[in-house]
Amino acid sequence: MLPGSRLTTARLRRGLTKSDLARLVGVTSQAIGKFEADKTSPSEDVAKKLFETLRFGARFFEASPVEVVQPDMLSFRTLSQTKAASRRAACGSATIISEIIAPAIDAVCELAPLEVPDLSGEEPEVAAAIVREEWGLAYRPIPNVLRLLESKGVRVYSVSDDLSVVDAFSFWCRGTPFVVMHTTKATTGERPRFDGAHELAHLVLHRREKPVGREVEQEADRFASAFLMPRDAVLAEAPQVVTLGTVRHLKKRWGVSYAAYVRRLSDLGLISAQKYRMLCIDMSRRGYRKQEPDGIGRESAITFKKLFAALEGRGVTLEAFAKRIALDPQELSSLMFNCAPRVVVTERPQMPTKPTGRLRLVEA
Repeated sequence: MLPGSRLTTARLRRGLTKSDLARLVGVTSQAIGKFEADKTSPSEDVAKKLFETLRFGARFFEASPVEVVQPDMLSFRTLSQTKAASRRAACGSATIISEIIAPAIDAVCELAPLEVPDLSGEEPEVAAAIVREEWGLAYRPIPNVLRLLESKGVRVYSVSDDLSVVDAFSFWCRGTPFVVMHTTKATTGERPRFDGAHELAHLVLHRREKPVGREVEQEADRFASAFLMPRDAVLAEAPQVVTLGTVRHLKKRWGVSYAAYVRRLSDLGLISAQKYRMLCIDMSRRGYRKQEPDGIGRESAITFKKLFAALEGRGVTLEAFAKRIALDPQELSSLMFNCAPRVVVTERPQMPTKPTGRLRLVEA
């Protein structure tokens, strides 16, 4: 009998409902429900159609059961704009990441220990200051948000282009925090940096509650703003006359967008509500909302590049790693920032049964 949870994961990864899959395969939705509930097994012909439709190999479905990540476990950056199919695909991706890929990585390397504090119920501004202090950031700009998260034990993954409406999402699984980012949606790096800080807010502030709702998202935005632009530093260096021209070098210094920096000035009472509206109008007129001028480069995680550099030294390619966990190499790479887009076919290399080396990321 095929593990029903594996079928559910594959269906969700493709963004399908049970009715969608039933129609594509030529069975009833009730039949799909029974397959997923482990009440019955599909015939050989139906199983073959399921494999072909879902684009997962037979070995994926023959592996051990998984615990499917539920929608209420995930925090979406823009929930109101996230379509149901994309939420399903995100749940499928999260399950593959946390139940299949992450355990396999943990088996062959040692990642940074967890240093994400639980500040549930704390004010976002205060929580951001506490995290900065605990992480030794002082009042300095953060060079790379994603690598900082990795260095503190957050598992950072990516989503592929078929989830184009998803900016980012995060979740906890068995005491491990995950942040999943879209890698190509933004043309510059300012928005993804803010997204990463926003998801960190959910991990820090909303660990004990379901991270859903407008108020929760606003709290995460306030945390992200304070985390990227610490209050005392912004107060000390803000220009006396605020224009888009006078804040240009400051917004670049902190690695944020014009909109984020101007909003921070407004939140700290450094500009009036009228001035803030005028600056927003000016940004819209100049097209800054659609395309950030003089934008910075997009960030990427470094864990997987280091991992596969180390594994290749032992003769293990991404293809071999993917085969071990019954995933398509391109599917695997798409969830790991396309860290190894060139798949090299080798003569059936063997995965080590025990780690022969340690990979420990400690730098931001």
